[in-house]
Amino acid sequence: MPLVYNFAYLHRHTAASYRIPISEALVGAAQAIAEYNGIDKVPHVREKITDLVIYLDTLKSM
Repeated sequence: MPLVYNFAYLHRHTAASYRIPISEALVGAAQAIAEYNGIDKVPHVREKITDLVIYLDTLKSM
């Protein structure tokens, strides 16, 4: 049984750790696309990008 718990712990750790770089790329891409299209100042777009940043900060705090 300890082997199963160790595997589960390791799997959760690696799953959380690879999401950080992917999320950073997603935030950067979303911001770049919004700037390119000239909609980076639109309130609902800023809100969505802010939500992505909050999600990224939550991942980093884990």
